[in-house]
Order: sequence, then C-alpha cells, then structure tokens
Amino acid sequence: MDASDDSYSYIETIEGVRLTVGSGSYRFKYPNQRGLRPTFSEETRVIDVLDYKEAVDILEKYAPGVTKPPRIFATKTQTLKELADFPEAGLSIDEVTALIEELNKIEWDLVLVES
Repeated sequence: MDASDDSYSYIETIEGVRLTVGSGSYRFKYPNQRGLRPTFSEETRVIDVLDYKEAVDILEKYAPGVTKPPRIFATKTQTLKELADFPEAGLSIDEVTALIEELNKIEWDLVLVES
C-alpha cells in the first residue's frame, strides 16, 4: 500500500507507534521497562555477548578465557545455558543463572532521539 492514498501511514513518537491501515486505526501500548537495552537469557549466544564490552567483562569474570582464543572458537555459537555443559567454561547452571542476572543489571548509556 502507498501512504499517499491514506490507506497506510506509520508514525513513531516518544509515546509509541501509530499504524493506520485501510481497515482502521489501532493503537498498541505495552510496558517495556528495558526499553532498547539488550536483554540476555539462557538462549543468548556467546557471540552476541561479544558485541558489548561490559557484558564480555562479566562473562570473563564467571568463565575466564571463554571469550578469547582458543576457547572462543568452540564457544561462540553456544548459548549461555550450553556453557554449563562445556567443561572448559567451568560453569554450573546456577552460575549461568547468576551470570545472566548480572548481565541484565548492566546500566546502558542510551540516547533518545526524537523526531
């Protein structure tokens, strides 16, 4: 659909997103405490943690050397949960849970851009 025929429009504001389609206008609003901050879970892959220096530092605290060669070659595609099954990481499932909790407590510097 083309926005010029008034059957489609998309507006994003600080309050949310408004999408208008030919059949009507709908507003979806839901709480989002984390905003645009990264969220880590048992299913987060090690390679995705590597995108954030603060997260790498925390992962290294729990499993020293796991983000550096040669271990990174074996761990980068594993999920955080799978690290508990990786003997070289030396992590129990309880430590993985604590790791994830600490990762999700990182205070991120975010910049809000208004249009």
